[in-house]
Formats: sequence, structure tokens, C-alpha cells
Amino acid sequence: LCLSRRSGVGHPDTVTRQTAFDFNELQDRDYQFVSSTDSSGWRAGGGERGGPPVSPTATTSVSEPGSESDYGANVKSPTGAAHKTAAPDTVHIPIIHIDAESPQMIDEIIAALARGEVFIPHMAIMPESLSVNGVSPPDLVVRFGTERNEDLPPDDWPNWCIEFMHNQLYEYFYNVGARWMKRPFSITLAKKVRWKTVKHMNKYFAHAERVIDAWREKGPQYLDPQLAYIEGGATPEEVARP
Repeated sequence: LCLSRRSGVGHPDTVTRQTAFDFNELQDRDYQFVSSTDSSGWRAGGGERGGPPVSPTATTSVSEPGSESDYGANVKSPTGAAHKTAAPDTVHIPIIHIDAESPQMIDEIIAALARGEVFIPHMAIMPESLSVNGVSPPDLVVRFGTERNEDLPPDDWPNWCIEFMHNQLYEYFYNVGARWMKRPFSITLAKKVRWKTVKHMNKYFAHAERVIDAWREKGPQYLDPQLAYIEGGATPEEVARP
């Protein structure tokens, strides 16, 4: 499920496939709180323009994982020396993984989807939370878990459409290598994230919580690609059949 969105601070080749969420509200592009990421930099909100980080005075740790200096408190070096690899925003929620055995099988899977063998609804989603994934230094992720509510029918549960899509795809393509996906569904904002200090990390997550809460107050949002005639917009086919 594509969530890319073009921005003036990202890569110019990014295509806007949704305008409901500006993930730059969660990304610390000025490195006020984060000391470093991996060479991919910030993946959402337009992707990574490339070059060194914005802040030349930021610091990064070269310590053992899990220690206090893992947050950048002890041995430090300028992050300005860390080059970021330019790449457009291709951030997406992986819904299903299929181990296709051959190029012909891939063509058959695409053809089945094109014929409408699997019903694809107009997707409306809502971020559940910001979290981390993996060992220190972790990846920064936004979760889109299905929020079950026994007082409501399933199709009214936030993010149920992702679960619905997954279950259909898994059942239809089970015999050609479909894998059951790990929950919750999520996107990755940045990998191997280190913080300047524990205090900076706490301030960042407090800010992120306010952003997520504001999005959640609006409820699930439909994902519509930007019109093709606007710079950075999707193709006419995508606009016609989002």
C-alpha cells in the first residue's frame, strides 16, 4: 500500500500517491533529536535528497549497543561526515509476500490482480502508533495495526481494510507461495536510529505522540494519488483506479 508523498525537502523524483499524511511531521530532518541514521536517511515524506545531514554540529555515538553512549552521550563524531544516499520516497505498507517460482508466475499473479480476482477496496487507514523495531540501534516505524472493537462490525475497525486485503491475497495465492505476514502492518521511516541523549529521545517521542494523536482524531483517511497534471503526481491510470 503506497504512502509516498512528494515534498520540497525530499527527492525530486518522488511521486505523490497519498496526501492524507505528511510523514515529515514525524521525521527529524533537522536532526534536532536524532544524532544519526543509516545511509538511507529519511525514507518517507519525499525520501532522501542526499548529501550530508542538515545539521553540521550534530553528534553520533560509536559505542556498544545498549550503553548510555548509544544515545550519543559519550564518544562523539560529526554526523556531517556521514553521507546520505539520494533516493525517492517509495515508503509502503507490505500487505503480502509471495515467493513466486518464476517470471511467468509473477506475470500470472499480476494478471489475476488486473482481472479483479481479488477485490481491492478504496483504502482508508489511520496510524496506530510510532514505535521502534529491532535491536539497538533500532528502526523507526509507524504501525498501522487493526484495532478490534467487538461493539462494531469488522469493516468499521480502523485499518481493517489492510487485514481484509491480506486475508484475500493469502487465500487466493496460497498455492503459489503466499506468506502469512507478521503483524502489525507498518512502514519504516528510518533505520539504525541513534539519539543525541535519552532526553532528546523522550522529547522526540512526546512530539511524535502529539502528531499521531492529531491524525487519529480525524479518523481513517482515504488514500488518493495526486492528480497527474500536478508536478509529482501519479499517472492517469493510477488516478483513475487508485
